[in-house]
Amino acid sequence: MSEIDNKARFPFDVKQERSDYCMPANIRAVSMHLKPGFSMTQSEIMIRYYANGGPIQPSFGAMREHLLRVDPDFTSWADSEEISGLPNVETFIQRLRATLETRVPQIISVPVLLPGGGGISGHHMLTVIKCDETNLEVYDPFDYPRVLRVPTPREISIDKLKQYLSLANSGVPDSLVLRLKV
Repeated sequence: MSEIDNKARFPFDVKQERSDYCMPANIRAVSMHLKPGFSMTQSEIMIRYYANGGPIQPSFGAMREHLLRVDPDFTSWADSEEISGLPNVETFIQRLRATLETRVPQIISVPVLLPGGGGISGHHMLTVIKCDETNLEVYDPFDYPRVLRVPTPREISIDKLKQYLSLANSGVPDSLVLRLKV
């Protein structure tokens, strides 16, 4: 089993400020976990990203280029890595475990399916905080209606993730890792 350091300190209460802010919500939560006292809001993350020339539709690569590798509030403490283009889900899971074995969370991008098999409506970001042989434990910043009772953190079966990716005709999830500078 691989798990992040100080899981009890992870800020599971951070929720998306807007429906399209899953990426800045995850970046904020991971940053707060790695660097206690980190106070940049999700809106500030996006304002700085756009101010540095970030495209309208953020990606992990664009977020690194236009924020994480240029903004002093990140470059002073964090190194970032985009993980993309892996050949298959098994390699992705191996790489994910290797990251978690360094006790660091990994933000992943999963497709959002349209009802009735109508394709993909976009992607949603989750942060993996633990991985064993059969499940991922993830933080999800989306603020679901209380009646749905969607817990965070929650477990996602690796087999279900594979099925979901197959249904979405999606390859391997891209991901982003933030680490403390050494």
